[in-house]
Amino acid sequence: MKHIYKNIWTIPLLVIFQIFILNNINFLGYANPYLYLIPIITFPYDTPKWILMMFAIYMGLLLDLDPINFRLGMHSSILIFIAFIKPTLQKLIFNKKTIEERHPLNLKKIGFKNFSLMALSIILIHNSLIFLMEYFSFFNFYILILKVIISSLITYIVILITQLITLKNK
Repeated sequence: MKHIYKNIWTIPLLVIFQIFILNNINFLGYANPYLYLIPIITFPYDTPKWILMMFAIYMGLLLDLDPINFRLGMHSSILIFIAFIKPTLQKLIFNKKTIEERHPLNLKKIGFKNFSLMALSIILIHNSLIFLMEYFSFFNFYILILKVIISSLITYIVILITQLITLKNK
């Protein structure tokens, strides 16, 4: 429950950081990191799906109301889909005996391998959907794949660094 209250205040800060700083960073002309995925990735294993969906709507609406890149519905729909499939991904990735259900799924609690599998799965799905919706075309399929891969790797590295920094602070 503590994790849920913490995310109510963390999400707007991540969204503001994403909109005003990370969206202006463009690595190799193809990608920028999406740090706002951290709360979705780290919600505890036993979080009810409806709570994940509510946070996805909350975060998605904040992102969609970005005054610079106004895209009403795009982030919301993608994050709702991610929240919808996260419990299934968890069941596929984790052995229920190896994790405590109520703890956040961070690097310290679940280990590097499990965290990487979970994070990369969510990041790849998110980035594939965001670039498909943004371009709404398979015309430049190779460029689309390149953007998804580079953006996913950069997002994963930034999330991993964030997790390592928060691990040191605790």
